[in-house]
Amino acid sequence: VKCHGASQQKGGLRLDTAAAARQGGGRGPAIVAGDSRGSLLVVAIEGSHAELPRMPYKRTPLDSAEIARITAWIDAGAVAPATE
Repeated sequence: VKCHGASQQKGGLRLDTAAAARQGGGRGPAIVAGDSRGSLLVVAIEGSHAELPRMPYKRTPLDSAEIARITAWIDAGAVAPATE
């Protein structure tokens, strides 16, 4: 969360809480609970967005297992603790 955490939100996007990811940034919600294919976060970490470079930017890409965990979490409703 170096670029999308409490101290810095590139593109107005904060990803250190599920609520913030649902709210999103300048391009809209980063996640759509129950719809990983419609979630900008998944498209960005897979590197398949037409206008965005693969995320995390200028860092090692997430491996397929990490992307699968994020995708499964979103598809399962992106449930997070109420006190996140």
